[in-house]
Formats: sequence, C-alpha cells, structure tokens
Amino acid sequence: MSCLFNNLFKKAVVHSIVENSLKAYHFQRSVFLVPTAHPKFATNRYKSKSSRSKGKLINKVSESETESETKDDDIFDVNDKSAKTIEVRVASLRADSILKVGLGISRNKLETIFYEGRIRVNGTKIPKKSVSVRENDELDVIKGKQTNSDFLTISRLLLLGIKAEEDIIKIKLRRHKSLTVENYEGRDAWTQSESNV
Repeated sequence: MSCLFNNLFKKAVVHSIVENSLKAYHFQRSVFLVPTAHPKFATNRYKSKSSRSKGKLINKVSESETESETKDDDIFDVNDKSAKTIEVRVASLRADSILKVGLGISRNKLETIFYEGRIRVNGTKIPKKSVSVRENDELDVIKGKQTNSDFLTISRLLLLGIKAEEDIIKIKLRRHKSLTVENYEGRDAWTQSESNV
C-alpha cells in the first residue's frame, strides 16, 4: 500500500512541477511581448506572387500611416476612381526607371516607346530617356488617339513626393493607367506618324 501511495505522491509532485513551470513560462512570455501597434515594431511579412518575385517585402500599415496618407490624398482628387496612389522604390530619378516601375513596363518596351516619341514630361517631349524628374512632375506615355483626333489616351504618373534613403529613393506616385486628354500643343503635339518611325 505504501508503494502505491509513493507512486501517487510522485505523480502529484511531478504534475504540480510541470503545471508551475508552464505557468512561469506563460508569465515570462506575456511579460516580454512587444506591442505591434507601434510602427517601429511593426512586423513584416513576405509574399511571393510567382517564382520570379520571391521575397518581396510587404509592410503592415499602421493606423497612423493610413491617417497621414488620407490627409495627403485630400490635397489631390480623391473622387477620381481611375487613379491609384502607390509608393515605389527606385535607384535613381531617371524618367525611364520611374516609368518602368510605376507602370510596370519592361525596359525593352519602354525603349521602343521612347524611340516612337510617345513619352512626355510635363507635356514636353523628352530628348533622352535619362532625363531627371522632380517632385510634382507629370510623366505621360501616349497609348494612342481617340476617334476624335484632338484627344489622346495616355498613362500618367504624377510624382507626389520623393524621399531619399541610404540605397534607394522612395517615390509616392499618383498613377492613371488610362486617361483621355487633349493633344499636346505646338511641336510637342503627337501625331500617329511618329509611331511609324
């Protein structure tokens, strides 16, 4: 009988030790949790859409960031549903690199578009692809003419803000994928024959 009592006593002692250690573990773990609501401690997650783009970093947006973005958007036309405000990272402020990232155009296709004379910066035809752009500049890529020859269909990027960091430059863009505008004036006017060159 004493053997049975010793076994039960040992099991009770082991059970209480395990239970106390689990409580201590949970207590220690809860004491050292980092608050994730603070933007400094925001967690990052990695998301890949295809095998080529593995490891793209997507930051969780905190409430303070969304409030500041809505204040910035109030300055611009918020009712325009065809436009989207995006933030991109580029290595330089060249027009071709910003168009490539902002509109998702390949370098080869962008080169063809440039030689066809279909790129405008602030309504002016650019002489070379490496033109530097500044804040509040408009980058247009002409897609073609409407049935009315006075209007063009374009893709437009408006540079809202530029922030330089160590290795990269963050640019906040307002992107219109398809926009109808009047044809440019003077020597910068676009004609269908330019694309056949």
